Amino acid sequence: MNDTLEQRKTFQELKPKYEKLVDLAAVILNSAIEKNNIKVHSIKFRVKDYTSFLEKIERKQYNDPFKECTDIA
Repeated sequence: MNDTLEQRKTFQELKPKYEKLVDLAAVILNSAIEKNNIKVHSIKFRVKDYTSFLEKIERKQYNDPFKECTDIA
């Protein structure tokens, strides 16, 4: 799939929602880890950047990338 203006716009519109999701998941996971006294070296949270997203959807040949790509956040 080629990089399109519409696709880029959709990604930019959704990115704040994914960032909120990542923040919420981090709070929940860190709370559960602390509550259960689980020893963890490190955990990384991130929203996939647009370039990585584009590379993945091209490699996987997704028809509907925003539904098929499951690791944006």
